[in-house]
Amino acid sequence: MFNVPLNNDRLHNEWKTILHIAKNNKFAATLLHKLKYQTQHRIMHARLPTNAGKNTKWATFTFTSPHIRKITNLFKHTNVKIALRCNNTIPRLTKPPNVYKIPPRNKWGFTNLPATPATYHMWAKPAAA
Repeated sequence: MFNVPLNNDRLHNEWKTILHIAKNNKFAATLLHKLKYQTQHRIMHARLPTNAGKNTKWATFTFTSPHIRKITNLFKHTNVKIALRCNNTIPRLTKPPNVYKIPPRNKWGFTNLPATPATYHMWAKPAAA
């Protein structure tokens, strides 16, 4: 109702239609009047952003130690705004560690891992009896 530009007659007709529909559906008209007042008040008193004309830049820091606060205080009197984030997010904490990593393979299907003492028995020649 307030988003579409209407002249006063159409606005009044639309408001009467809304009240008529509410009355037919046994809806309290006082609630509609309250919602209309709140919406008009919000539209008329909408604040403009405080940094509308400024050239503000944002920087994000990962909060890893208390020293980050001291670093971000250096930017207090500049046009750089600071956003802090952390690594301890719920998906990261609930995800199991990737224990079963599949080693990379070359084009013949062999792993590119170096031979270890545990794998020497695979290439050892059988002992002559």
